[in-house]
Amino acid sequence: MASSEETGVFLPNCIEAVVSIFAILKARGAFVVINHSTGFDKLAYILENCQATGLITSSQDAAQGKVFRLRERSPHLKLTVVTGTQAEDRSSDEQDLGYNAIQEHFPASRPMVRNTELDLACLVYTSGSTGQPKGVMCDHGNVTFVANSVMTYLENTDSDIVTSTTT
Repeated sequence: MASSEETGVFLPNCIEAVVSIFAILKARGAFVVINHSTGFDKLAYILENCQATGLITSSQDAAQGKVFRLRERSPHLKLTVVTGTQAEDRSSDEQDLGYNAIQEHFPASRPMVRNTELDLACLVYTSGSTGQPKGVMCDHGNVTFVANSVMTYLENTDSDIVTSTTT
């Protein structure tokens, strides 16, 4: 597998979470979706365990000081993207970018495909009910297989509109 940089997606169910996943893949990274109800210690553990270099979170979490505390606990964390209405006010720090600013300043065009089906696409962490959560590596082939399996089972057609999450 080619090396990638992991980015945590710590958002509630929202359009920004979906866009973030595709943006991470577009940048040839690997995403780590972290349930937004996850407590601070478990969140910090996951980010440090996978050596995440990026985090996408809400302005509410940033305002509560979580980002600063996470940087203290996870030295690999270099960049935070903050979503929400107050996000643009927080973009003065070189380590913090506003979600809307990224949408406005970077091209929406699809880059040349550089990934193979064996490249890491995401890490899925277990609940950690009997200890610390463990990350499961999923390559692009795994993600494509799961998506195709679900579409086949549901007998989706090109005219169907479906919202589905497999992570």
